[in-house]
Amino acid sequence: FLLKLQKDHSFFEIDCDEFKKLSDKKEKKAIYCDHDSDFMNWRYPAFKGYFSGLKCYKRNDNTFFSGFYVNGVYYITEFYSENVFEFLSIINFIYSKYKNEMILRIKFFSNIETLSSKLFLLGFIKFRTRTKVVFFTNDEAIRKKMIQKEFYYTLIDSDENI
Repeated sequence: FLLKLQKDHSFFEIDCDEFKKLSDKKEKKAIYCDHDSDFMNWRYPAFKGYFSGLKCYKRNDNTFFSGFYVNGVYYITEFYSENVFEFLSIINFIYSKYKNEMILRIKFFSNIETLSSKLFLLGFIKFRTRTKVVFFTNDEAIRKKMIQKEFYYTLIDSDENI
């Protein structure tokens, strides 16, 4: 129902460099992996017929995402949206693009608590367990800086889906 409220669902494909520029402009309050060009050249392209590669899309400078489709599941690897309606436009675009391929679900991580709480009310299902990021260092100064910090984690930071 809510997807039908959106009038403009237009997104267009962008290259990884433009996606990185858009992503770098967004403030990240948590610790995060720096997806530099070496990382992107390693992680984003297709791999030996096993991984189809990531595609990046943009609606505007405040609503964009990356992801890939495999076996009925679309994995949003990273996304930015200003509000829940903009996020729903991402979901609508993905569903519209893959509905003829019998898409079963869309999987994503949300690092935005205000968005997550609203999505729960709209019927989105939360994972049973949170992903834990393990960190170790012998450097005491770094260890102290890391106490009680959050980690901005995306599906592209993990091998669990590819």
